[in-house]
Amino acid sequence: MSAEEKRRRGREDSRRWRERNVEKYREQRRVRNERNRERIAAYNRSWRAKHFERQSQLSRDWKAANRDRVLDHGMAYTARQLGAYVAPVHRAEILERDLGLCGICGDAVDPASYHVDHVIPMTKGGTHEPDNVQVAHPLCNLSKGATVPDR
Repeated sequence: MSAEEKRRRGREDSRRWRERNVEKYREQRRVRNERNRERIAAYNRSWRAKHFERQSQLSRDWKAANRDRVLDHGMAYTARQLGAYVAPVHRAEILERDLGLCGICGDAVDPASYHVDHVIPMTKGGTHEPDNVQVAHPLCNLSKGATVPDR
């Protein structure tokens, strides 16, 4: 048996062990990462410095492929900065819940370009949770501003 064949079999054996012992493997990795936190951080900093353009491109690609997640995170961040209550709000789920209709004017919105509007603005004491958001046309949302609707 060649050295390459031995390495391949060893990798396969290790993979099978990891699949059978998922929790034990996770715990071993957690402990190893905790013990080597500084060394790992230094390596990561060094890698990012050497591969700045590649890292930047990877980040841009991920953001382009996960636009809704980026926007969800940004809205939650803003809500936390304003001291509002924050619960998970997912743009795609709100669009589906509202059947793609603008909560302000009632017309259909473009699924590629829409806003998630806070019914009661966070600056007026509103929360960032599914019960307080609605789909809106960008123009409708910007026209509404931070006004509280008459209900």
